[in-house]
Amino acid sequence: MSTLQFMQRLAALVPRLRLHLTRFHGVLAPSSTTAAKIDVEGCPNCGGSLKTITAILEQPVIEKILTHLWLQARAPPRAPARGSQLRAA
Repeated sequence: MSTLQFMQRLAALVPRLRLHLTRFHGVLAPSSTTAAKIDVEGCPNCGGSLKTITAILEQPVIEKILTHLWLQARAPPRAPARGSQLRAA
């Protein structure tokens, strides 16, 4: 393979400027209709508008509501970062 052929093949692998290398499909795609239909301010029954009455910020109150609904009151523990295992080795 000549130097010119090598440079042509190498240049073909370089992406164009401002070209997105990450592609999203399904509900994460920019033109997905599924993600656009979720409206937190619209009533799912009648389509009318909803308004926020209050925001619950106190931890004990949040835990009491979640345990009453038979849901976990605490978030699951976080896994350690993958890089930390590599650095330790």
